[in-house]
Amino acid sequence: LQIQGKNPAGDWWQVCCVNGQTVWIAAFLVDTTGPVDAVAVAANIPTPPPAPTPTPAPPTPTPAPAQPTPTPAPAYSFDLILAEQFPEPSVVRIWLYVFSDSELALGGYSLKVTQNGVEHPVNAQTHGGQPDQTWPVQSPRTRFANMKVELNVPPGGTWVLQLVDGAGNPVGPPAEFQLSNNDQEREMYVRYKKR
Repeated sequence: LQIQGKNPAGDWWQVCCVNGQTVWIAAFLVDTTGPVDAVAVAANIPTPPPAPTPTPAPPTPTPAPAQPTPTPAPAYSFDLILAEQFPEPSVVRIWLYVFSDSELALGGYSLKVTQNGVEHPVNAQTHGGQPDQTWPVQSPRTRFANMKVELNVPPGGTWVLQLVDGAGNPVGPPAEFQLSNNDQEREMYVRYKKR
């Protein structure tokens, strides 16, 4: 190809001939030989084609509102192993058994007892050592226990029993019982095992 002219910036060459036509080629695409400083600016420089319009980026989707971080469940040091009800027609009786793999009974624990959201004060605490039994003779309802509470109140409602330490802090998950006012199964039993 023979250089016939250039644009004023010198970054395009007018060359002859491609398919019998004079054409323009970007200077960075060719290797030139010989003196090119004397090449004259071409008289008939075509208007450069318009720069391509960039395709607009798709709109950024509106981010969904951040979901609140769920409150993690409390990390209790005891697991609720058993929650049962037994026949007792005259008084609300609650049995608690707190133990670990290494000890038959753990002392110093109590229960937070609520009925329909109202707390019943519990002054008793579990004892360590040899556990008691919930029934004086062997029967299908006999269980180990190391604390007993009796409440002479109408039994109807939602009862929630939760293991607490000596300072009243919850250390085990709550157990829930539903009793009616004429309920004949007013004895509630909960068993907690140390993790």
